[in-house]
Amino acid sequence: MPSTLRASERKFWDAVMIARLPQQWAQVDLLHAANLARCLADIEVNRKAMLREGTLVKSPGGPRLNPRCLLLERLHQRSVLLTRVLQLQAVATIGQAQKQIGTKGEAESAAAVLKRAQAASSSTDALLARPRMQ
Repeated sequence: MPSTLRASERKFWDAVMIARLPQQWAQVDLLHAANLARCLADIEVNRKAMLREGTLVKSPGGPRLNPRCLLLERLHQRSVLLTRVLQLQAVATIGQAQKQIGTKGEAESAAAVLKRAQAASSSTDALLARPRMQ
């Protein structure tokens, strides 16, 4: 863990680090990961502050949008960008749903069980026990 991280950033650092095996982290990735941890901690702090202050704040000209709203939006954009740079989004870490092992096979098995159950219900052996779908 970089020595420049604050204690409040530690939980975010730990969450980012478990997204990959230790040997998969290049030095530059660790720098980006530290920035992501800082960014996520800043989002948490500013979100709590905005909840206390409210979305609208008083000003001499009447209520106006809390400046933290824009800050939170920018921090969120930065966190998304860093997540993409580090390739930590779900598609990069676990792959596309269509390419998951067993997904297509499981769907085909479920369809076959359903088809057999429907065929069995229309046969003359309707009084016999049918397999249950799980």
